[in-house]
Amino acid sequence: MRSRSPTRRCLICGAESCSPGWHSLLEKDRGICQSCFARLSPSLRSFSLGGWKAYYLYDYGEFFRSLLYLFKGCGDYALAPVFLLPLAPFLSLRFLGRVLVPAPSSTEGDSKRGYNHVIEIFRKLSLRMEPIFQKTSSVKQSDLSESERGKVRDRLAFLPGKECVPKGGRFLLVDDVATTGSTLLAMRGMLLEKGARDVAALVLAHVEKKGGNAIAFAPEEGQ
Repeated sequence: MRSRSPTRRCLICGAESCSPGWHSLLEKDRGICQSCFARLSPSLRSFSLGGWKAYYLYDYGEFFRSLLYLFKGCGDYALAPVFLLPLAPFLSLRFLGRVLVPAPSSTEGDSKRGYNHVIEIFRKLSLRMEPIFQKTSSVKQSDLSESERGKVRDRLAFLPGKECVPKGGRFLLVDDVATTGSTLLAMRGMLLEKGARDVAALVLAHVEKKGGNAIAFAPEEGQ
């Protein structure tokens, strides 16, 4: 008798999903096939922003770029959980106790696609998320020169009612891609000036970093 169970298709390539791999133990519905999962191959690595250590999961390669474009540029919302598979439980443990602060996106872009891509990607983590910042200009970072990107703080502001940051708070800034890191540095500086105790950063991809040392999945020191 033919099974009535619907055929599961990979969210990325559309191929019929085969028998689940080891990471299906962590995800009830991973949504992608073994081949696409192998091509993604995320791992937690670090890069330096003026001596400040930030973290990333992917090199900015062609496969990742095309996937992010489908989700961010074409509005393929079904891809939202793919980026953190299967690392969400480990990342939630490592950054336990921190408040997620998404990098602000343009209201025009969010309105066009129907969602904030950064929020939807990192919603998978079991951490409290608190949007704190907004852009005061619709100019895209990718359209600016490196020197102009360094002035990103002039285009950032606290959301109304979010100016009072809890003293001694611990935060995790999240974004999709870091190139110069100017947005992350600006947000970090603004939070520290308001009394934050510690600010870390996690992005999906770092453009210029090649390789990097993998970091063990364990809670941060002091947790």
